[in-house]
Amino acid sequence: MTHPYSCLEMYPSAQFNPSQNFSQLYASEDAEMLLRDVPWETYSTARLLSTEDLQLIRSYDKKPKEEQKMILEQDGFAYAKTFMTVLKKITKEDTVQYTLA
Repeated sequence: MTHPYSCLEMYPSAQFNPSQNFSQLYASEDAEMLLRDVPWETYSTARLLSTEDLQLIRSYDKKPKEEQKMILEQDGFAYAKTFMTVLKKITKEDTVQYTLA
């Protein structure tokens, strides 16, 4: 038995591909999230980020994807450590979402 409000029943010609639809949804949310500015300097001033963390974030943030990829290939461990520091110490939801995007 199908749900009485099934979209596929209401729109039989519609094709539903969950992985594609979710991927598109998350990609658009990520793109929107990455347009925001994060107050990294404020976090450093509050001693939530070290000077080294701030330098790494500045060298990575707002760069084209290909450049970010090269940066991570060169020094991925340091960046992983910095991103983990952000996730551990900063609780502002927008900043956490930005970091995970």
